[in-house]
Amino acid sequence: MKVKEASNFKHAWHVFLRMVLATLLCVFLFLSMSVLTVGLLGSNVGYRIMEQAEDGTMVTVEEHYYELGEKEVTSLKLPEGQVLEQIRDVSDGVQTGVDIVTQAFMLLVVCAFPYTLLWALGDKDSVGVRYRGKKECLHRGFLIGLLGNVPYIVVYLILLASRFGLVPGGYLALFRLINLPFLPYINGIVPAAIASATDLSIWHLLGVLPVILVIPALCGIAYILGYKQISLQERATYAGVNKGNADTEI
Repeated sequence: MKVKEASNFKHAWHVFLRMVLATLLCVFLFLSMSVLTVGLLGSNVGYRIMEQAEDGTMVTVEEHYYELGEKEVTSLKLPEGQVLEQIRDVSDGVQTGVDIVTQAFMLLVVCAFPYTLLWALGDKDSVGVRYRGKKECLHRGFLIGLLGNVPYIVVYLILLASRFGLVPGGYLALFRLINLPFLPYINGIVPAAIASATDLSIWHLLGVLPVILVIPALCGIAYILGYKQISLQERATYAGVNKGNADTEI
């Protein structure tokens, strides 16, 4: 029993490390999508005049946002050392669509990393049960996912504490950052305009609760699929091959 518990903690540690790696990849993905969205789908909504300060940094001298029907400004006569910079933004509809796509990709990244680990473990355990007399434990994957997700559960509990003023202000921003793979979803539940955790309602707290349930649920499903030797990748491949054969026959 102690050997199995040690093995569970070992696999849980690996799940956590894979989550950290997935988060780093999601940072790159999120920033890339943000830059592409503004660059390709955004429009000029105003301009700002920038000037170089004595320490070499650029500071904003003036900002102007266009009124409805106002002509876009592309050039201005400016004093030496000042430059004109366009302010770009995207519409709410476009941003919502991009957020959905970004969340789908990041969720795929987050799920892929622990999935393969738990599927392989379930496959290995099924062999042990059938041929070596090991005891069946179908909830092992969920347990490992829960243990590996403990740091994120603690982060959520601290958010609850900060809601009642037990943690210094500014924690909500840290919560968003730590859970960056789920940021579009979190922002959909808790608007970016809410900056303090003390302003959260019970519905906001319940709304972001699924964030800490995704990995345990995924690990549980992956383990069971591996235990039953059900490969989603193979099924998708066979389905594609069969569809290709059917199209060829037609």
